[in-house]
Amino acid sequence: MNRIDRSAAGVVLIVDDVPENLAVLHDALDESGYMVLVATNGEDALARARQAMPGVILLDALMPGMDGFQVARRLKSDHATEHIPIVFMTGLTETEHVVAAFEAAHRQQFGFLMPGRAHVIEAVSVELVGGGAASSTSS
Repeated sequence: MNRIDRSAAGVVLIVDDVPENLAVLHDALDESGYMVLVATNGEDALARARQAMPGVILLDALMPGMDGFQVARRLKSDHATEHIPIVFMTGLTETEHVVAAFEAAHRQQFGFLMPGRAHVIEAVSVELVGGGAASSTSS
């Protein structure tokens, strides 16, 4: 694959298996000036992340096949992608899910995000401009 020759500063990779979610998130981020890449499954997410080196990954925690936690573990164990911040998009807030995300992110930057247009734009802005993990319990 050829690498995309652009600065990753404004590139967001959205990973979700629900087309409606992708459309809403894509439109919101695109309208806010971000370059948006999408993946509908874990394998595509890994390939796109390696190719484009996005500034942040918005990752659905629950997907068929390789779930978001597995994707995060693989991204964080790959030297090429380990630095990319991950924001999990989920309504899961039970302690076990927060712990799973923490472990999947290898105790590095990650955040939780409840879906919602304003929350998504804020979380992406924090990651790309502020350089820090989105609040680990953003709501």
